[in-house]
Amino acid sequence: MDCLGQCRRRSKVLQLQPHLHTIARMESERNRLLVASCYMAHDRTAPPEELRSMVEASPNDQQLIVGADANAHHCVWGSPDINDRVK
Repeated sequence: MDCLGQCRRRSKVLQLQPHLHTIARMESERNRLLVASCYMAHDRTAPPEELRSMVEASPNDQQLIVGADANAHHCVWGSPDINDRVK
């Protein structure tokens, strides 16, 4: 079976947390990948504690991809103002 087939067979969606909307783990014989999406509300500290904890708890042999809506404002992408999230 090819790597993609192995990954499909060993993929699963993990428990969802309030600000980590989707978390999926994919494993093959040689690789482990964790994929997460995160929404960062404008009125909360960024990154959220749930994301920080997930990154800190992620094993060194596991690849991690996080996609996020950080509510960052900057004139480079057309926003009329710049906020602290751009850092």
